[in-house]
Amino acid sequence: MIFKVKTDKQTKVVFNFNFKNIGKIAKNYNKLVLIVDHNVYRHHTSVFAGLESVIVVEGGENTKTLEQSQLIINQLLAIGVDKNSLLIGVGGGVITDLVGFVASIYKRGIPFGFIPTTVLCAVDAAIGGKNGVNQGLIKNCIGTINQPDIILYDYLFFKSLPHVEFANGFAEIIKYGCICDVELFNYLDANNLQYFINSPIALQMLIQKCLLIKSAIIRKDPNDLALRKTLNFGHTIGHAIEKNLDLKHGFAVSIGMIYASQLSVSKRGFSKIDSNRIASLLEKYELPISAQIKSSSVLSLISNDKKKNGEEIDFILLKKLGESEIVKLSFDEIKQDLKKIFNESNSISVK
Repeated sequence: MIFKVKTDKQTKVVFNFNFKNIGKIAKNYNKLVLIVDHNVYRHHTSVFAGLESVIVVEGGENTKTLEQSQLIINQLLAIGVDKNSLLIGVGGGVITDLVGFVASIYKRGIPFGFIPTTVLCAVDAAIGGKNGVNQGLIKNCIGTINQPDIILYDYLFFKSLPHVEFANGFAEIIKYGCICDVELFNYLDANNLQYFINSPIALQMLIQKCLLIKSAIIRKDPNDLALRKTLNFGHTIGHAIEKNLDLKHGFAVSIGMIYASQLSVSKRGFSKIDSNRIASLLEKYELPISAQIKSSSVLSLISNDKKKNGEEIDFILLKKLGESEIVKLSFDEIKQDLKKIFNESNSISVK
């Protein structure tokens, strides 16, 4: 299946891609360079055999730095990558963020694409053109918005995923249900994580649905000025605690959604019953709903969030399941609400 997602440029998306055909993808370019996550390479070494230019990098958020970007750029220069070369990142969200960033700044921009190898990347990070690296504890502080030229889905790579990585990815899938698709939320509620792990076709259809949801939002707002901000549901708190507690991205977003849904109850009249349904669904998909962290630490990290505007920050809240809105909150409001929700116990919890 092939279709094109159009924003500022067209992104060709290929489902059920066979990695053996990677050479055909590169026929219109002077050179193909693959930047591959170390763990992916370790589990699938044989599929990369015989390919001319493969750069293997360590995964993990600590890889998303300007220093690592410069190391990759030096390697690209050494092997003669030019403006008509194609750079493809093979891995999870860290790799796609990093490769998209490097491709966007190398020689002022070269063609690039992704082969997502995690559920999280497949439904979120690979889609939409946000590329970037971290600065210290601040996630994605340095980056670009630049759409990939191509996204290739080869589900072979999912076979080596550990169980925890499936759970990690479902946080973003649940997010889509919360912000804009109550039918998706109910569908997830009618099943569980093991069902999708055991049913590759169901998982593929779910990934395709998420891509369609996100790409439809991005077509309307490619530069993150309004509607696209709703995709940040759970991420403001999530990003604040992700690196602080060294959590997986989906786990941190899960906790962030708990905070955002509780805040939605107090600020927008969101149903307490539905807030509890969100918590139950997250637990059902083996995601955390609480964490031990000081509210002051969270507030300090939020103050550096890229969504900050003066003394306010855009928070994504829910009016009802499947309907979200952007609400400007002052840091004083957030401070008071954090204290209430943390219940002075140094933890975010649904209890």
